[in-house]
Amino acid sequence: MTQLAVQAQYNPNLPRNNSGTANDDVPDDFGDNGKFSWQRVFTGGGLGVQFGNVTNVSLSPLVGYHFTNRFSAGASFAYNYFRDGRSSLVYKYNLWGPGALLVTAFSGSFLCTPKFNNFL
Repeated sequence: MTQLAVQAQYNPNLPRNNSGTANDDVPDDFGDNGKFSWQRVFTGGGLGVQFGNVTNVSLSPLVGYHFTNRFSAGASFAYNYFRDGRSSLVYKYNLWGPGALLVTAFSGSFLCTPKFNNFL
């Protein structure tokens, strides 16, 4: 099973140039001259749990890197356990797989975040 999710977000705090628009010409705040820096690494993810006749547990850690003020990329892993015991026939499955994440700022203060997961 393959999953593609896209999220859009308004962020008024993106770096601005003199004309008021966000762009990569604004010096980044990392101060490392574009070289690899652990300050540019970010982590995140999600955790979800539901218990009862229907049990659903999901875990999705991710790690990424801020390449510029407006572009980041990362890798993720997703796991989902599901069990439905509401009838005499119990449905149960485990899904897991790797994923990729891109974050880009465009058109002023808007962010676009497509995330791809390939469940095995």
